[in-house]
Amino acid sequence: MDDRLARKSRRAALGRALRPLLPLPALAMMLVAGARIGLWRAAWACPQLNPPYIRRNGQNVNDKTFYIGWDPTSTTLGQYRKALQIEETGALDVDFRFSWNGSEFVKDGEYADTTGATWKGDGGAVGGSCQLDDICEWDDLATIPPGEGGRRDDPLEGAKVTISIFKMDLQITNGGNNGQEGAAVPDADEDTVGAYLLVNWDDDDQNGAIDDSGTSITLPIPDLSENYVKNEDDLAKIVPSLSPNPGVGTLALKIVSGGSHIRFWDSDTKGNPITKLEWDLATQTPPAELWLEGFSASPERGVELKLEYKDPSNVETYDTLKATVVLINLGVGLYRQNAIPLADPALGHTGLLTAFNGACTRTDLLDAQKYEVTEMQWSILGGGCVTTTWKAFHNAAPYWYEYDSSPDYPSD
Repeated sequence: MDDRLARKSRRAALGRALRPLLPLPALAMMLVAGARIGLWRAAWACPQLNPPYIRRNGQNVNDKTFYIGWDPTSTTLGQYRKALQIEETGALDVDFRFSWNGSEFVKDGEYADTTGATWKGDGGAVGGSCQLDDICEWDDLATIPPGEGGRRDDPLEGAKVTISIFKMDLQITNGGNNGQEGAAVPDADEDTVGAYLLVNWDDDDQNGAIDDSGTSITLPIPDLSENYVKNEDDLAKIVPSLSPNPGVGTLALKIVSGGSHIRFWDSDTKGNPITKLEWDLATQTPPAELWLEGFSASPERGVELKLEYKDPSNVETYDTLKATVVLINLGVGLYRQNAIPLADPALGHTGLLTAFNGACTRTDLLDAQKYEVTEMQWSILGGGCVTTTWKAFHNAAPYWYEYDSSPDYPSD
């Protein structure tokens, strides 16, 4: 395309250079001679070239690069071009036509060329991250006025835009528990189920203590009030991914909702809080991972995060996920009502909810068998402190019969 434009420019410059070499009398003689042999029927065309253009929202975007996230349902470059709203194209000449009337040339009028445009790259297959040129070529055909013969085709012209396609992903794990890191949440569940993590009120670094006599007590410090916690296991890992990194534009991790329920840290043992969640990709490298702490209980899927990329043309690509922060109240009493006929229903049985032994998933959090209950039992062999599951404690019949005094009991 550049060579063709250059050849046009050189021909126009050559014409301008030769005009001073022809004396006016000689030019006049040539015109008279031409009229005598019937050239007055011919038209002279002086085209005014308008450069080829590609436009987006009314703006010329020739030779610009746009960045957009990979969509597995968009398999051709043309689908990405349309998603970017790059549509309008054109390259029109306006021909000023002159005819010889026997004594002088007169301007007949202006005639716009017709245009045929073809996107050369639209059908190109796209798979994964790549950078491709979408080229539009035009063939301008001169309009021949009525009564004139001949034909003129302008050289093939074209313009291009570059579409850079990257893969974006915002991943999260469930929170950990009992020394185990949580499992990754599948992409298909990130918005419909989401991640689950516990309010970090336990004491993983065990800085609380009591001696055997029970007389010397150091109160534990909840992990959520500390900046560094040895053996911390309750945080959820977040991985923001942009591949390949465009090296331009901005990337931001935005809190759409539920910001009061969470905190961000730079390590799985907490370490340094992260409060700035936007990065200029021309000068900054986003962290490979962040760690999410549950600070207070949220509604189910009440926390929503959005990873958002904006390219220099303000084209936005994003990925979202949701999370639920759960508070488990350990150490609370669970009560079984006495269902023995004629007995006082208040004289039942009591246990303490002392542990959650499941994974931090919605399924386990609603499974009564994953909770530990400590109770005192009596038998002919002697009594003592024993542990069981919440499910077993709840359904201990017929000895204690059924009861319904634990309103937070998970449904089976």
